[in-house]
Amino acid sequence: MRTAQLVAVLALAAAACRSGERAEPRPSPGRAASRETGYATGDPALDALQELFFPTLEVNRREFTGQTGIVRGFGAGGVYPQVWLRDSATMIPATRYYFPAEWLTSWLEEHLSHQRPDGQLWDWIAAGDAAPFKADAPRAGQVYRAGGVVLSADKNTTATDQEASAVESAAQAFAFTGDREWLRKKVVGRRLVDRLEAALEWVLRERLSARGLVTGALTADWGDVS
Repeated sequence: MRTAQLVAVLALAAAACRSGERAEPRPSPGRAASRETGYATGDPALDALQELFFPTLEVNRREFTGQTGIVRGFGAGGVYPQVWLRDSATMIPATRYYFPAEWLTSWLEEHLSHQRPDGQLWDWIAAGDAAPFKADAPRAGQVYRAGGVVLSADKNTTATDQEASAVESAAQAFAFTGDREWLRKKVVGRRLVDRLEAALEWVLRERLSARGLVTGALTADWGDVS
């Protein structure tokens, strides 16, 4: 896939995400959610859920120093220090209303900064040594160390959604900001859009079946089921 084609795909995805509305994210972390982010369905139970959005996101906020600088993102639960690609992509439709733009982009830039030479991406990245993660993620390993900064990562090798989640996240962020220069931003010496392209090329090269379908294991846990 040529870079120009990927930019076009991102633009189309952005248009689909935008669906005619362009809201500014608010408020800054630590402030109460604005009622401008409210909705009304007529169902009291569904309408009441919105009161939980901001408190839930606050519990899941993660901030640490990475290879690209200060990384701001969200975990997949209060007990998880990791920032997952797929979970973060899923949260953007909500996080964009409550947090500034760097909470949509800095964690993705950090993930892309650790992209492997063949184009594939890690499942999650977290601050700290890999040892505490090995009980649940035995393949977890250190991916970066500089001074006092240590980062660990792991990849679910049966899944094939990490790379697509990165592109989806970029499309959603672009839909909100409309910032083409961000797509051209250098992430550890390589343009962000080129890293996204390399990620998809890895999927096409390594995970495409003879029938032209992307392959991957069916994975389900309590979170997916619920």
